[in-house]
Amino acid sequence: MNTMYEKIGLCVSGLALILNIVGVAIPYWFYYGSIQGVPETGINFGLWKICASMPESIHGPVISMCKSFDDIEDFSLPSEFKATRALEILAILATVAAAVVVCLKMFVRKDDNRLLYAASPIPFIAGLLMIIGAVVFVADNKAK
Repeated sequence: MNTMYEKIGLCVSGLALILNIVGVAIPYWFYYGSIQGVPETGINFGLWKICASMPESIHGPVISMCKSFDDIEDFSLPSEFKATRALEILAILATVAAAVVVCLKMFVRKDDNRLLYAASPIPFIAGLLMIIGAVVFVADNKAK
């Protein structure tokens, strides 16, 4: 019976890892549409890059361009962004650590339940880091 729970935990950890990586990577942490009332325009950004879309001409095709924050000259990333990046990366690492410990328990040390006791708080810590990272990002007045 324990093996079933271990497999479920490993699958859930894997899913959480994939979703967290995708969530951290996408440039849609903030979206602002219709810049100065112009339709089909918008700005969005994430932790790593900023994107803008606007029509080429009044009735022309919409052009989208993205640029990494690191590539923008004379721009220093706010400390809240750096803190959010750090918290989200730590959450990803904690999720990987939890999955590794469960794999060790399942395949290497099958009879050692101490690994499960050691691994059980790690996903909660990872989730807490994810939530704190999102709160830090949202609480930043400059990002609103």
